[in-house]
Amino acid sequence: MPRLIDSESRADALIAAVNHILSTEGLPGLTIRRVAQVSRVAASSVLHHLGSRERLLAVSASHTARNRRHRFLAAEAGYGEPRGLLALLPASPDEVVDARIWLAWLELWRCDPAIAPIFDHHMIQMRGLLAELTGHRFAPDKLSATLALADGLT
Repeated sequence: MPRLIDSESRADALIAAVNHILSTEGLPGLTIRRVAQVSRVAASSVLHHLGSRERLLAVSASHTARNRRHRFLAAEAGYGEPRGLLALLPASPDEVVDARIWLAWLELWRCDPAIAPIFDHHMIQMRGLLAELTGHRFAPDKLSATLALADGLT
């Protein structure tokens, strides 16, 4: 009987592999072949399911940005410490690894037009969350600067 493939767990494995490679090897190490090695998914399967390196990056970038927003929202809802913008700064060794991954994604965002729309959307959502947090007292450019400051402090 053929083995059923769990697409969600495969996608999670690929995203984890992309993030691991970004945190340990940086952008130069981010190849389909390397992602396949780290995730233990055949390169042909990666290409079959996602179509291209760009699609793999888009899916991984979207997932990583969404996780960052969820962490911020969870902290604001009282499910995490610390709260506010401090929730975006690393507070544990695991969060340092997450911060390294996030900074690698920001670098990729700066130089890869294929993922720019994903991070542009993420920043719009983060500005909206920050605007709510501050009672809409600040202009969008001030909110962007505050988020850039948080990334710089990271």
